Amino acid sequence: MSQCTSSSQIKAIKEPLVDVNCRWDDLNKAINTRQKELEHALLHLGQLQHALGEILVWVDFTDKTLDSLKPVFGDPSVIDVELAKLKVMVNDIHAHQSSIDTLNDASRQIIDLEKGSLLASQTQQTVSQMNSNWNKVLEKAKNKQIELEDALKEAQVFSMEIQDMLTWLDDIDSALSSAKPVGGLPETAKDQLSIYMELYKELDNAGPKIDSFLESGRNYLKRSKEGSPGNLQHNLKILKSKWENAVSKANDKKIKLEIALKEASEFHETLQTFIDWLTNSEKVLSNLKPVSKVLENVKSQIEEHKEFQGEVSLQRETMQRLDKKGTHLKYFSQKQDVILIKNLLASVQYRWEKIVSKSAERTRALDYGYKEAREFHEAWETLNDWLYYAAEVLNQLSTQGKNDPAKIKKEIEQHKEFQMELSSKQPDYDFTMKCGKNLKDKAQKSDEPILNGMLTELKNKWLQICNSSVEKQRKLEEALLFSGQFRDALKALMIWSNKMIEKLDENTQGIIYNRKLSAKKLVMVME
Repeated sequence: MSQCTSSSQIKAIKEPLVDVNCRWDDLNKAINTRQKELEHALLHLGQLQHALGEILVWVDFTDKTLDSLKPVFGDPSVIDVELAKLKVMVNDIHAHQSSIDTLNDASRQIIDLEKGSLLASQTQQTVSQMNSNWNKVLEKAKNKQIELEDALKEAQVFSMEIQDMLTWLDDIDSALSSAKPVGGLPETAKDQLSIYMELYKELDNAGPKIDSFLESGRNYLKRSKEGSPGNLQHNLKILKSKWENAVSKANDKKIKLEIALKEASEFHETLQTFIDWLTNSEKVLSNLKPVSKVLENVKSQIEEHKEFQGEVSLQRETMQRLDKKGTHLKYFSQKQDVILIKNLLASVQYRWEKIVSKSAERTRALDYGYKEAREFHEAWETLNDWLYYAAEVLNQLSTQGKNDPAKIKKEIEQHKEFQMELSSKQPDYDFTMKCGKNLKDKAQKSDEPILNGMLTELKNKWLQICNSSVEKQRKLEEALLFSGQFRDALKALMIWSNKMIEKLDENTQGIIYNRKLSAKKLVMVME
């Protein structure tokens, strides 16, 4: 019984111990599990914080990198590079999306396990910051892409417009650089200038557009403070250079065409004026009256011709200028204009030389006519003056001393001297009358009355003086005869008769008749 009691007692004691051991084992297992869980949580928590720290650093770095992607306005190539960089960053951002999700899940587990604890609160704060920064990065990347794409579209449009403008300026430059001959005729030069002005107006109207492009480019450069767009700067520089070059060439060509029009107009205006003068001068030369044989008239003709010659001399310079200007135009003008200018100048030159030649012929004719008229006029005037003087001399010889033989003889001697002088004038009279008749034969009808009048006047004065001389001789001889000086009177008559025989002509017939009367009186006295 004591043995049984011992076994049952041992059994009773052993069962609780087993139960305790079992429970101890369970406790140990629970403690170990808990420890493992805590250790795992602690380990997981350390990794989470580290991961959160890493992701926050990356998000911050990415945010700053996105800020560094500043759009370079106006240059598509640079913007393409920036877009490529953004694309890489966006891909990287999208690659981190799974990490963000994992961290959010892990954080929620920690927060749930450690709910209400400081760890949960810190984790919640860190995760919130991470998610906020992450969303900002996503939004910034999206906005940056929109900004760069818009800038790219705008830059592409602007760049295409600049390229179009540069191409247009190249075409303008080719048109301006073409060296075509200018118009030598006013109509041609005017048409050329009119056609060119359309191009010039097109260029002038493009000025505000070019200025707008350049201003926009400068604004793009100002907005792109960092990473200045080199291509844009280069294109703007080329655009400005080509524009200034085009404007300079356009102004030069405009001035050149305006000068060409002015020169052509001035040349043809001067040419037309000169042609009008040639036509008028040809009429003047063709309507000239014959050279007058009257001295005063030929003098008037010479003065008129001197005025005409003065005009010819003045026009000589005009002809030289026309020839020089026409030669200049022929070198630079269009072929069809050159032919016309050449023909015009040849025609004008021929007409000019003909006028000069006719003017010179007229000068020679007037000089010769003046010489003939002056020779006759001077001879006529000299002889006429002498006849006037002779009339006064005859009037001064008086016969008041007819009873004084000495005085009568003295007067007879004086009269003999006068008669000798009168006889010496006979060749002059003959020459003057002959010269006058020759002039009258060659003179125009309007000169004949004047020349006839001069010849008639001279002839009448000459005969009057001759007759007066004979009459004076007769009276002196009669006075000498009546004074008793018969022999002296007879001797004087014989001397005169011998002289007259030697110089008989038609103009001495009246003188001879008068001397016959004197001889008859002498015969009567002798009887």
